[in-house]
Order: sequence, then C-alpha cells, then structure tokens
Amino acid sequence: MLLAANDCNGMSSNCKQSAQRSLQMYEMHDGRARLVKGVFENVTATQLGPYRVLLTDWDMDGDEDILIAAADGRLHYHEMVEGSWYAEKAIHPFSHINVNKSKEPILLLDWDNSAFQRYADVGVISQPLAVDWDNDGDMDLVLGPSGRFFEQRDPGVLVEWPSETSPFSNLSAADRMWRWALPEPQDEADRVWRFIDCDNDGDADLVRLKEDWTPKLEVCEHRSDQTLLCNDTLPCAGFSLVAEEIAQMYSLDLWDMDGSGDVDILASYMQSDNPVRWTRAFCYPNDVCNGRGQCLSGPECECIRGHELHDCSGCEPGYYTRWEGAGTLHSCERCPLSDGKMCKGRGSCLDDAAAKKVAESSTLSILRRGNGSCACAEEHFYGTDSSGRSTCTAGWCPDGSEEYEGRCRPCLPGFASSGGTSCAKCPVGRFSGGASSQCSECPAGEVSSEPGASACATCSAGTVATYGQFCSSCPVGLISQRGSTQCETCEAGTHAADPGSSVCLQCPAGRFAVSGAAQCRECPSGAFSNVSSQSCTSCGAGRFAQLPGSQFCSVCTSGKFAAEGSQRCQNCPAGEVSGFESDSCEACDGLFFHMTTDAGQHHCQLDLMDIMFVVVSCLSFVGFFISILAGCHGRIRIADLSSQGSDFVLTTSGLHRILPWKWASPWVSLAGTGVPMVDAKRSTPSFRVQAMGNEQLLLMPSSAIKCPLDTSMGYVRISFPRAFVSLGFFRCPLLLWSFIFFLAGGACVSRLTLPMAIVVSLLSAFLGCVCYGISWMRGQRTPMVKRHRQFHHAWSTSNPKPKRCERGAPRAITAGKLRDFLDFFREFIRERSMYYVCSNIVMPLTKPVKLSFAELIGPNELNWFVSHYWGTPVQHFVAAVCKHGFAHAGDAWRDSAYWICTFSNNQWEVPLELGNGRWQESSFYLALRSPNCLGTAMILDEEALPLQRIWCLFEVYQTILLSAQNAGFAGLLLCTSTGVLQQGQAGTDIAMAVAKRLAALDLRNAQASDEGDRLMIHGLIEAMPGGFDAMNQFVRESIRNALVTMHQQFEHDFSSLVQELTASHSASASSSVSVEVTALPTLLLGEL
Repeated sequence: MLLAANDCNGMSSNCKQSAQRSLQMYEMHDGRARLVKGVFENVTATQLGPYRVLLTDWDMDGDEDILIAAADGRLHYHEMVEGSWYAEKAIHPFSHINVNKSKEPILLLDWDNSAFQRYADVGVISQPLAVDWDNDGDMDLVLGPSGRFFEQRDPGVLVEWPSETSPFSNLSAADRMWRWALPEPQDEADRVWRFIDCDNDGDADLVRLKEDWTPKLEVCEHRSDQTLLCNDTLPCAGFSLVAEEIAQMYSLDLWDMDGSGDVDILASYMQSDNPVRWTRAFCYPNDVCNGRGQCLSGPECECIRGHELHDCSGCEPGYYTRWEGAGTLHSCERCPLSDGKMCKGRGSCLDDAAAKKVAESSTLSILRRGNGSCACAEEHFYGTDSSGRSTCTAGWCPDGSEEYEGRCRPCLPGFASSGGTSCAKCPVGRFSGGASSQCSECPAGEVSSEPGASACATCSAGTVATYGQFCSSCPVGLISQRGSTQCETCEAGTHAADPGSSVCLQCPAGRFAVSGAAQCRECPSGAFSNVSSQSCTSCGAGRFAQLPGSQFCSVCTSGKFAAEGSQRCQNCPAGEVSGFESDSCEACDGLFFHMTTDAGQHHCQLDLMDIMFVVVSCLSFVGFFISILAGCHGRIRIADLSSQGSDFVLTTSGLHRILPWKWASPWVSLAGTGVPMVDAKRSTPSFRVQAMGNEQLLLMPSSAIKCPLDTSMGYVRISFPRAFVSLGFFRCPLLLWSFIFFLAGGACVSRLTLPMAIVVSLLSAFLGCVCYGISWMRGQRTPMVKRHRQFHHAWSTSNPKPKRCERGAPRAITAGKLRDFLDFFREFIRERSMYYVCSNIVMPLTKPVKLSFAELIGPNELNWFVSHYWGTPVQHFVAAVCKHGFAHAGDAWRDSAYWICTFSNNQWEVPLELGNGRWQESSFYLALRSPNCLGTAMILDEEALPLQRIWCLFEVYQTILLSAQNAGFAGLLLCTSTGVLQQGQAGTDIAMAVAKRLAALDLRNAQASDEGDRLMIHGLIEAMPGGFDAMNQFVRESIRNALVTMHQQFEHDFSSLVQELTASHSASASSSVSVEVTALPTLLLGEL
C-alpha cells in the first residue's frame, strides 16, 4: 500500500491515497481519524492508473492545492477555491512537464546468494514535491526520486535545471544503483522523498527512504551553498530515525499528525495492510515547544500567551495560524492591536476560531484558518499593517456623525461635526438639521438669535436681515421684499421717496430717474423718454425734438438729414442724396457704375454710358482672349487625311483659320494620328501646309513618307509664336486681331470704375476660355467620332455588357459580322489598310472597355485561323474571307468564325497577346492549336506580302506542324478576293502572279517590326526538320497544287464550253452550209 498524506488544513485533518487508488480525507477528531466524503469529486486523474499525489499551497493563497503525477505521464493541478478543489484547467503551470514512467535498470539477486542473475526494468512514477529550495519566497518543484528540479522564476513559470547542475541528481544516481526487485513489483513501489525543516534553520531538508542492502531513513541537510549533506545518523526535529523498526518500512509520510509540534511518521510495511504511526512520547526542553513555551514536567508544554495545545502549536482566540512554507511547523500570530484594543475596538478579528465559524460547509470548516485581518464595523474604517492585515486603525466617521463605542451615530438637529470630530452646537446666526456636517448660515432674509437653532425666522417686507441676527428698515430710494437679505436699489426709471418702502414708483413719459432716485427729472431739447425711463434718449439719426420734456422725436423727410440729438433737420448739399429718416447725405459714387442725383436729391441714377462701355469692353476682351488662346494652343483637329501623289490632302473638323497668303503657310507637325512614324516626330515640324479651302489643307512633307499616311483622327500643331502669324480671321492674322481687341477693350474699360474694370477683365477671360473650349470640343466631333457613337448605339443591343474571355480560340469573329463592319465604315475605309482600321476604328471603339473588338460585339469560337498582311486593303481582305466562307459553308458563310489578329487580339494589351516574349503563350499559338481550328486561311495579293512578314511565317510554321500531326487539318489555304486557289475558284491572272512571286521568294528575308520577334521565329523555323528550305518547299508545293487544281478546273470548264459550242454548231449545220473551222491550240498545254 502506498501512503500519501499531508496537513490539509494546517490543524487536524489528513489526506491520503487509499489502496484502491482513490484519494480520501480523514479528519482527526478526539485522537481518531474520521473519513470526510465528497472532497475529491473533481479530481479525476486518479482513475488513470498508478499515481503520486502532492498537497501543498502552491499559489500561496493559504489553501491547499493538489498536484498529481498520473499514469498518463502528465502533472494534473487542482486549485482549492473557497474550500473546494476545482476541476483541472487546460493550461496551468505544470501542463508542459512530462512525467512519463521511467524504466530504470535494477539489480536482481538470487535469493540463495549463489550469483547475480540479470537486469530488469521497473516502471517508477515520479513523486512531485513542492519546496522553496532557493528561499526566494515562492515554491519550486522537485520530481523525486528522479532528481529533476524546476525553479519557479516568475509566477507560474517553471524552468528545469540541467541534470548536471541539479542538487538532487547525485541522489537519484545513487538510488538507481540499489534498486531492489520486489517479489511482486508494482507501480506503487517507490523511493520516498520528503522535505521538512529538520534542523530548524529556516530552509527545507530532505528525508528519504534510502535503498541499500537494507532500507533505511536518511536525513540530507540543506546547506547554504544549495547542496545536500546526507547522513543516516542525523536527527530530524530531535527525532532519531535510525531505529531498525523505522527503517524497515515500505513507504512513509512525515507531518505533525496530532498538532503536538512533533514530527510524526506514518509508515506502511510490506507484511501489513495497515499504516503504523511513530511519535515521541515526551517533550524535551528547547526542542519541542517551538520557542513558544517551556517544558517543565510531563509531556505538555506551558505555552506563552496566544498559543495552546500540548506543544504550543495551537492558537488561542484572538490569534491565528501563520503559514511559513512547506516543510515547516505552524506558529500563532496575534490579531492587530491599537490603543489596547483588538482592531482598535472598531471591528472583529478573523482568527482561526472565527474562520471556522463562517465556513459554509463542514469540509470548509475543517480546512479554514484565519488570516489575522480585521472586519471593520463601519465601511469608513480601514488600514493595513506591514503584513498586509486589515487593522481598522485608519479612517473616521463621516461628516455629520461621531464615533461612539466603535460605530458612527448621526448628530442631533442644531449640532454638526466634520473631519471625525464630536458633534458641536451651532452658534448664533446659524442652524443645522439632523446628521449635518456643518452649521449653515441662515438663508437670505432669515435670522436666528439663539445658539443650537434648528431653523431661522423670516424678516418682513421693507426690512432686511443684519448678520443673520435682527431685521433693519431700508432707507429712501431702496426697497425690500419679505425674506430679503439686503435692500434693493430702485431701478432706473423708478423712485421711492419714503423709508421702509416695499414698492418703487414709475416715472411718467418725458421724465427720467437714475437708479436709487427719490424724484424724476425732465428731459432736455433733442431728447425724449418713455414711461419708466432710466435716462433721456437722444433723438436718433434722421429725427429731431424742439421742446424740453418731449415724449417722442419727429422724422426728417427725403433730401434732408439730422445727426443724433438734433433739434431740427438740414438740407443735403449738391451732388448728394438722402432717404427718409437719414442721419447724413451720401454722394452718388457707385462701386461698379458712375451715378447722378435726381431733381429732389432723393435717389442716385445709373449713367447709361457705363453700360455701353461694359458691353464693348467685354466683347473686345473676349475676342482678345480667344485670339491669345488660339495662337498659344495652335492646334487644328483632323477629320480625314489621305494621300494624293507625293502630297497629302487634310480635311479639318471645322474652319482651320490658316490664312491663304503664301507667306503665312507654316511648318507644322502631326500628333494623335495613330501613325507611329508621324506621331514620333510631333515635336519637330515636318510638313508645310497650304490652305485649299475653309476646311481643307495641302500637306507637303519635308521628306518622303515611307508608310501610308491615312488617318481620320489627330490634330495639326503649329508651333508658338508662328500661330499668331499663320492663323487669323477675315484674312487678318491673330496678332493683329489681338492688338485691335486689346486697344478697343482698354479704351472702354478705362472709362469704368476700377471694380467694374476688374470684373469685366475676369469675366472676359472666363468667357474667352469657355468659348474657345466649346469651339475646340465641337471640333473634336469629327465624322469618324460621330460614326463611332452610331456604332455603339447600333451594335450595343447584340452584346450590351461586353465581358473578357480567354485569349485565343474563343475570340473569333464571324464572316457576316466582318462584312457588316466593312459596310458600316465603308465611306471611311475605302482602299485603306488594316493599319488604318486598327488605329482609327478598332482602338477608339474598344477604348472604354479595354477589350478586343470580338469581345465588344460578341465573340465566337473559331473555325478558321486567318494569316494576312496588315498593308493589304481591307476591302480586298474582307472579300477574300467571304469567298473562303462561301466556298466551305455555302449559304451559311456568314456563320463561319475566323480568328483575325486585328479583331481578336486586345490592342490595349499587345505584349500579353504576344505572350510577353514566350511564343507558346501568344494568342496566335493558342488559336492555331485549338482543337476547333479547321485550317489556316492566308489572304494573298499579287505580291504575296503576308509571306514577307515574320509572324505570318510563324503561322505557316505552326500550320506545317499541325498538318503533320492532324490528318483532318485542312492545312494552308491560299485565299484571294476572287476565291480560294486550292479550289480553282480564283482568277487566273492573280494565281499566276502569286505563283511567279513565290517561285523567286525566299522566306528567310521576311521582316518584322521587332527584331526580337524575328530572331525568335527564325530560331523556331531553323530548328524544325529542313528549316527554311522545307518551309519554302511547303509554300511552293501549296501554290503548285493550287495551280494544278486551277488547271484541272479550267480544262473541265473549257471542255464543257466546247461541247456546248459543238452541239450548237451541229444544230446549225443541218440547216445551213457547212463552214470549215480551223482547230485552235489548247490554252493550257499549248498544243495544236
């Protein structure tokens, strides 16, 4: 049986672990242990198997807590709160410590001592022990007898010492050398360690059941250098532990079981199921009475005051148990005293006896002990001593009461107290009610003539209270009401002639009185007064009063004025006017306009000439600012630009205002045209313009233009200050107009007032900017911009909410939509190329959504991939696509979907569409590699220009690969505006021209806008089998096959025509003379 016991409440109850592995508590009552049930109902770790238990006040709150080392290898911690052990929390100071059973080698002996037999492993559960080892005031943890030591450095923070520095590691190693194998080894078999202050030096010593050839108890003294000195002859609290009967025990516990102050031993033996108690029979001088009494005779001590029991370990009433740490005996401390009284007579002390009386349960009564604090009788009493005990020595009764027999009682009416003083009687002139903190002065108009008054008497009307003791009459000019504290002066406009008056009389109109007056006085001339006036009021501006004692003032008419306090009105001087009731005359000086007076000098009139000057100056300055803005801006909006030979004709959006004089023809630059080579030189004038009409200009480039210059957007820029000479109105340059407008406006504005001149100037500047801005914005509404708006309005119904889709195959456009697009913009496209369409139509249309054109109008999944050259006329391109669609889909040609880079790529994200340098991620590659792609349609003209562009070769390269990988792939179809060459539907002339061009064409010479693209695609073609030679052969083979097909189709058509002619000839020969016909040579074979 394994015993674990402790002093659970510091007095007389003991806790143990039963043989059934459940914790039980026994209360010592009349020398016998009595079982207390239900105490450990929240402690469940004991059901996991063998365990070791520790009861200690770990959190230093005066209550015993439980720490269990269980079979699951964890430490379980239960805190006692208000006499009950709470259930274990998920996180506590020991949750990180692993106490798994340790398997240790032990030595087995042959019982007949013949020889050593073998080694074996026996599981041992560590024993948790709490001790303030480093004497820092908090508990540390020792796991014995394994020797692991955990120092508590901060509250709730345990840090394990390394084994080589642990003060217990040597003891653990020595124990492992002598581990006996029991006949029936069990987990409960252990090596017992207990901490107790054996030598009464203030620190904890170790008592252990040492394993040797025979078990024995050994005391290990805790030395000042934190090491242990072990010797089995050392006594513990005067108790010798070397007796043979004591040593031959299996397990033990040490504590003061009977509260005698002696160390008792509760031991268990292998041969017995019952524990055995070892105790001392008598006390001995200077060792057992704990310094709290004398051992004169017999086993009992004669205790000093405050202590009781036979060894002076109990506490008398008025004393409480002071806990001094694990492993030490208890001592008694007296409750706080002051003025010879416990708690200063202001409350009761929570001693041990009082603590047990207030316990809510019998279990809590067993565990409860006092803390020496005073429970004050009044909440106003407080105070603590150096030990943190409440003493009730500080504080005093609140104001309005006094301390009487340790409690506070309120003061009687007529008495008051404050600051803890006794209640005192109120003096004359003051009073108080019950429980008053001070005597109050009698309220206004009340008096008290005797001390100790609880109320004051009120003075009558016409009298006032003096010093709160008697009432006095008010003098003349003053009055008072009943209960007044002082006489009040009569207000201005009233008077009181008799002493002791209670009412002031009003002064009549035309008279006045100052404050506190006994009589009213008459007002002088130029002033008046109403009833109850405190003074005479001077007649206001524009009014007058001729006689003294006037009750009102008369009003001055228009054209006259009067200052304040006047006796009569005066006429206004010439050039000035005044209104009704005026205090002065005003000159006719307008802020913005010049003014004159009327005949009666009643009003000022506007000078009509100022209005004319305002209008003229405003119009002149508006013209001036428009001229300045036009000259500084120097921009003319382009409506259309096309070539005529080496020159170009530019149509402007509105009047261009360039003067027709030859000397006025300026050098200009173009910007925003969508033509990169032209826009790149916008800062350098490169064209000379000449007016051809009000809305047309002739552009003469300074050098040859190598690219098509077709655009319907952008603007012409004339550099500053050239625009002031080249631009103008009515054949007069802007410079001259600016000068004329400025002179005219300046001449008129000089006749205006300065504020109006500033207003006219600012207003003119604003209007000039607004007018020029409106003119410029109207110029931006070009025919192309209007057609863009019409397109959005007409086509938005088919795809009202354009959405982004994946790049590649999903962005195709049908042949029908392509044809409709051409018809919608035909008047602008004319014979222009895809460069024009992209920059002037596709990009402006897709700018609001930043999507591809196919996504804007509604994308389709592709059927055919289109390879073409952007320089090909768009009408030729669309015709070729439609011919191809009709050849392969017949009447359903409008539904054939084509992937065309101009319409399928997002022109706002060109680098992304090109794969950002990775051709495998380009939209071209994704579209061609789509499983829905039936073939590649290459749009050709007589020059075979697509095969001279590097990205077209990339598409041909991918077509070759797909043709080899997919038997169903149609390959490369050569399309023209007259039909598909492979189907023999194209014109013979264009087919022969393409064939001649391809026969001499080397695809190595293909060009690219970006040198990096050219090198990348060259590398791909060179890497394929045969390289460029194979690609040249593939293209030539394609055109050869197309020519053979055309030849066969032509022969078939030719034969059909000959047969029709022969049949027609035979029919006519039967009715007429036969005519000899010479055979014609065959056109294709050249045979006769």
